[in-house]
Amino acid sequence: PAATNNAAGTACAVTIADVSGTASTLEKSADFVKGCTYALKVRAQNTVGYGDYAQESYVALGVPGAPTGLTLALSGETLVVSWTRPADTGTGDSTYVLTNYELEVTDNQASFPETDLLEKDDADVTHTTGAKTLDVVYNARIRASNSVGPSLWSNVHGEVSQLLLLYPSAPQTLTVAYTSGASGTVTSLLSWVKPTETGMDNAEQALTAYNFLVTPAATNNAAGTACAVTIADVSGTASTLEKSADFVKGCT
Repeated sequence: PAATNNAAGTACAVTIADVSGTASTLEKSADFVKGCTYALKVRAQNTVGYGDYAQESYVALGVPGAPTGLTLALSGETLVVSWTRPADTGTGDSTYVLTNYELEVTDNQASFPETDLLEKDDADVTHTTGAKTLDVVYNARIRASNSVGPSLWSNVHGEVSQLLLLYPSAPQTLTVAYTSGASGTVTSLLSWVKPTETGMDNAEQALTAYNFLVTPAATNNAAGTACAVTIADVSGTASTLEKSADFVKGCT
């Protein structure tokens, strides 16, 4: 039985006797309890002994299957959460209907502090949250409930919680080309490819700037030469920058 069960106080213990080594299925009808969540794994035995257990699987009896396909999208400064309703609303029993969804959203992967209980019809598969802070990574998980109790969480099998990056992905293919140079300084052309993901979904939230970090190599070609360079931010619409003043000949 899972450490925290859906049916508080219910006796959930189950024992399954060994079965024949020629088997690959087992119908177990007596001991599983509706409302209980179970973690199951199986191993094989030969005359030498037992092998390793298979990867753990989970089942929650009587409650819905876990929602799937959880995605996050940005609309203005609010998150729109979408998911696919579970096909199983309660161990194949069509008399069970979904009563609500419980959605948790966090900006910290270690915990899920913000919870919304969504009193939704079982056909609803979207929800819009309150305003969110930009430049934050958000994680989400969701579970469905029927009259027996809540399903497993959408991330029950250990996959990473769904993430939405509200800041851009990295620019690609940064190149620096020498163009000319007087004594001591070098004029170079910096070029890059726009990020494939801006983190936004409308023109108001387009890229606003590019920020550069230039680090002189620990051991420079010109010993004792002051090689530090600072490049001011440039417009988010740019994809090239001609930098003529600060690069120093002999520096890496």
